Amino acid sequence: MNLVEPLARQALAFSNQPALVASDLTISYGGLMQRVGRIASQLTKAGIGRGDIVAITANTFVPQIMLPLAIAWIGAISIPIARRNLALARGHGAKLIVHHLNGLTMPETPGVPALSLAELAKLDDGSEVSIALMEPQDIWRIAMSSGTTGRPKAVSYSHSSAIMRSQLSRIIYPAESPERLMIFMGLELTFSCSYWMRALFNGGVVVRQGEGFAETMDLLRKENVTLLVTSPNNAIRLVEVARKEGSPYKERPPALRTLCVGGAVVAPGVQQSLRQYLCPNLGINYGSTETGAVAVLDEEVQRQRPGSAGRLLPWVEARVLGDDGEHLPFGKVGRIAIRSPGLATAYVHPAGEQEPQLDEAFDAGWFKTADRGAISKDGLVFLAGRGGEVINMGGHKVDASVVEEAIARDPAVTECAVLAMQNESGEQLMVALVVSEARVEGAAVRKRCREVLGRTMVPAAVFQVDALPRNEGGKVIRKELAALATRASAARTQARAAS
Repeated sequence: MNLVEPLARQALAFSNQPALVASDLTISYGGLMQRVGRIASQLTKAGIGRGDIVAITANTFVPQIMLPLAIAWIGAISIPIARRNLALARGHGAKLIVHHLNGLTMPETPGVPALSLAELAKLDDGSEVSIALMEPQDIWRIAMSSGTTGRPKAVSYSHSSAIMRSQLSRIIYPAESPERLMIFMGLELTFSCSYWMRALFNGGVVVRQGEGFAETMDLLRKENVTLLVTSPNNAIRLVEVARKEGSPYKERPPALRTLCVGGAVVAPGVQQSLRQYLCPNLGINYGSTETGAVAVLDEEVQRQRPGSAGRLLPWVEARVLGDDGEHLPFGKVGRIAIRSPGLATAYVHPAGEQEPQLDEAFDAGWFKTADRGAISKDGLVFLAGRGGEVINMGGHKVDASVVEEAIARDPAVTECAVLAMQNESGEQLMVALVVSEARVEGAAVRKRCREVLGRTMVPAAVFQVDALPRNEGGKVIRKELAALATRASAARTQARAAS
């Protein structure tokens, strides 16, 4: 089944109902289907056919939705690539790059032609092309993982898994009728795709996000948004706008029924603020690009089992594996493995490259994540860091996430990250980076960690920073933390010298 077919049904049944709302532009279901079909026909005139890979670079609302649908229409495969990284298009076998940058110079991509939407439209001869018949396992999209702990990895998704991801989200967050969705993060992200598909496949409306945080808060009210999907970082910034003195956004958006946050852990104090200023019905998703949603943390679970990443969704199977691959009992910490209808298909490597160690993560329908943690008998997930985030302190291994969770118990802490760095003598130290609106006393943070976790899990230094480095999906870019800690340490040394 082609994932465009559910949209085609909506267009036939509700042709005049709004599908996309962008500023003063409203596109109906019939109009959206007509536009997507026209682009699909233009792509065939450009020589694109079933199984071909088309790179997309677009950061405007309507093209970000129409282009992947048009490419799927003809059975081709889309891959979103940022303009600065277009060299990846050739490595992943793209036959064409489609962009919206009319009149702007595109980076050189030898061997891969590039066409703007305007140039593509010139190929239109009025002909129509039928929606390609696809098998469930056929690939519709290749997307890049977050790359928070290393190089981003390309992951493929089938038509069936995309449809399943979009529809299963309706069980997690039941839809209003009609649903009015705003995605306040990159629409090209896999997490985002599941939600705009969810809306369009079921007669909902997708509303353009604002250019900034204040405009987004305004649009939430003006457009009567019922479901907001965003990252932790963006959600925090929206709350900051609402809390400013004289802000017109002190009251929660009246139509907003559900706030869905995905991409990273959200500190308890931040959760309280999100419920107060945005929406009391807050759900925090645990999952990954490869797995889709795995567990959801709601208010009840947060209250009853603090420290949990959420309860496993009913259709998700999870195992915890030991170092030798054996299944561990409930409550034991190991590598988390997931099986789900929304699972990605495989990693996709650039031409000529092989990564057997990476490929082994996909095994007989299961995906072995890089996350370490435990699962309780009643399906609660407790994370204990990623394989690369375990800090070796003189032979004592410390899970960074455990220390982060203890620090985040302070209601004033909005974000924190724990990492290892070397001092001038080459000794490895554990340090904490903390984001807070109030002044953070390092001694108080260290005391809390000592009382909660014991003396072996106390950071040697605590640095207060303005923000943590995050990607568009809201995940902390851990490979950039060391440089941030180094700058914070140098600034503290200079301040002490000056005093």
